[in-house]
Parts: sequence; C-alpha cells; structure tokens
Amino acid sequence: RQADDRELVKAAKADFKIIKEQIELVVETQTRRLQEDLLTARRWTARSWREDVLSHPLMRHFARTLVWGHYDDDGALLSTFVPDIDGGCMSADFDEVELADDASIAIAHPLELGEHGIHEWDAALADSELQQPFDQLHRVTYPRSTWTEQLAWLSLHAGYWQMYEGLKKTRRWDGLIKRTKSSKRKFGARDLGESGFKTRICFHKGAWTLTKGQEQPPDGLYFFRADSKPEPDAILSPETDLPERVVSEVIREIRDAFASEER
Repeated sequence: RQADDRELVKAAKADFKIIKEQIELVVETQTRRLQEDLLTARRWTARSWREDVLSHPLMRHFARTLVWGHYDDDGALLSTFVPDIDGGCMSADFDEVELADDASIAIAHPLELGEHGIHEWDAALADSELQQPFDQLHRVTYPRSTWTEQLAWLSLHAGYWQMYEGLKKTRRWDGLIKRTKSSKRKFGARDLGESGFKTRICFHKGAWTLTKGQEQPPDGLYFFRADSKPEPDAILSPETDLPERVVSEVIREIRDAFASEER
C-alpha cells in the first residue's frame, strides 16, 4: 500500500512538472506575441478585442496588466485604459472608459504616453498590484529626434559578428546566411506585420540586386512597404514615412541583440 502511494506521488509530481513546463511555454509564447503586437501597433476593433482577448481564458489575464490605447483613424492616441476584472475599462484615474464596438484599440506605446502618462499608469498599476508580462512603460525608446544618430550607429556596426549572431537568436529575422569561406553575411530581413512595413539590415554589398545606373547603398538599416521589393528605389525615409513606435522598436531590438553578444 505504501509502495502504491509512493508510485502515485511520483506520477503526480511528473504530471505536475509537465503541466508547469507547458504553462511556461504558453506564457513565453504569448508574451512574445504581445511584444510583437506592441511593435507593429496591431489594431483590434473594440468588439474583436473583447472577443479575442478579454474572452480568452489566458489572454484576459495578460490584458489586465497592459495599458491599452484608443486611436482615431489617423493613428493618434485618444485615450488610454486597462480592462478591469468585470470586463469593463478604466482610466489611470479609475474612471470608466466607454468604447464603441468599432473603436480602434492597440497596446499603447511609451512614446505616445509621454512622461506624465507613464507616471500616471505606474501609480495606477502599482495600486492595483498588477505585474506586466514585459516592461511596457519603461522600455528603452528611440524617439524621432535620435534616429539620425542611431541609424549612423547601425550603419557603422552592421558588419559586426555580434549583430549577426544576436539577430539570429531573436528568431524574428530571416535571410541570415552563416559566413563561410565562400559566402559572406549579406542581410537580415524582418516582416513588421500589421504595421504594413518590412525592414532589412544590410551587412554586405551582395544584399542588393542592382539595375544599371543604381548606386550601392551603404551598409545599414532600411525600411520598405510590405508589398514592395527591397531595392534602393523603394527605400522609405523613417522620418517621414514610418510610425515612430515601429522604428523605435526595431532599433531597440537590434541594439539589444548586439548588446547580448557583447556580454
């Protein structure tokens, strides 16, 4: 009888270990997905957000810890809120926020919140004892005023092995070719999802297919519309053509990848 009990306990512990590992994997996967939604400014209508996020048995717990934004048709932030335990929405002052079914919803970015908004939500989340799955409010950001300096840094460091290895480990960049005697690292490409853009960091002149008369762009980071070919004539200007959060998040991801290989 005691031997049977020991076997049951052993089996229960093994089952618990498997369940724990599965939960950890789900949490990691959903956290990465939400961070990607932050980068791309993924939009939901309020109705689809309630159905897909708040009604989901796991996602609703994540959603309650994140600051969400209501945006107008031009992408300007109108208000911010968090969902409450009853499925409603409240502001940082704990006032009720009403959303029409067709309201445009996305995870708010700290560049949009500003220092005052970040401070307000810091206090509100602390009062509610809510812990975020990732650092939304205090993540490193690169506002538009820093882009000239940052893009110059990326151009200078694009060929470094730390850049290549770090980006490979993110599992988000395609086209990374291992350097051998017969080949060189050429580029890393990343789809930026619902933002409608894609980006490419070029390590070597072989990254470009040039037509007659086209000049070779220098190594560095470039953005394109999702439906265009990544060629010199299609390069977008980050300062005028791209959302601030998208460029900031791409730069942050690259710099984090580079720094992870320097440690």
